[in-house]
Amino acid sequence: GEERSVILTGLDYLTLYNITVAAVNSIGTGPYSEGFEIFTGPSAPSGLGCFSSVTGLALHWPEPKDPEILSVYDTAVIPLGLNYSALPGNVGHLFANASVTNTSNTYDIKTSLQSGMYYLTGLRLYSFDYTSGDWATAVCQTEYNIEVICSNPVQPSQSIFPSPSPSLIGGDSSSDISSTIFNTTRLVLYVLIGISFIIAVFLLVLITITYIRSRTTQPNQGTVQPNQGANNGNEQNRDDIGGAIPNPAYNDLY
Repeated sequence: GEERSVILTGLDYLTLYNITVAAVNSIGTGPYSEGFEIFTGPSAPSGLGCFSSVTGLALHWPEPKDPEILSVYDTAVIPLGLNYSALPGNVGHLFANASVTNTSNTYDIKTSLQSGMYYLTGLRLYSFDYTSGDWATAVCQTEYNIEVICSNPVQPSQSIFPSPSPSLIGGDSSSDISSTIFNTTRLVLYVLIGISFIIAVFLLVLITITYIRSRTTQPNQGTVQPNQGANNGNEQNRDDIGGAIPNPAYNDLY
């Protein structure tokens, strides 16, 4: 045939193979070429997980136990959109053109991502001769940005762990001051209304008591005044009578 490549499947992980090639036609099989060795890479790592924030993902995975596997990894992230359908089983080929980051830790942080977005994350290990293994994949979603969810839910911030917005914590300081002044003014107004009501009640009671006292003492003054008037009248009558009637004894003498 005219094929010049072949994919060998069913090989074992972390195994050294010697590969030779021979041409085959209708006459038979030709001589084998010089062999070359190839070492298969590690299997896809297990336990890939992620923590999400508004603008990033923190990938994490366990340390491999096999001594032939280096602590060197490739991680990659592919955006899937705000919604995605089920992915096929083997998605390693999707990372062929992905932005790959080498890391020697058991975690990797991806920043400057969009909020509320689904991402396909990938991880592959390397053997001691830097042969890469299969990709392990996981679908992760970044958190929604609460500050812009009403207008644009996919606007990114600049930090994977952003500080809370002042509007979420306590609101604008100027609006807080205005609200405090309004509440204080309203409280003072209520206090003044209460004091005015108490003073009004006190004055009403005082006026009522004064009126009752005046009604109680007025008849006694009325009975005294006529008696005084009568006495004065009697005295005046006596003077008048004494001046008009002559003394009988004096007139008889003459």
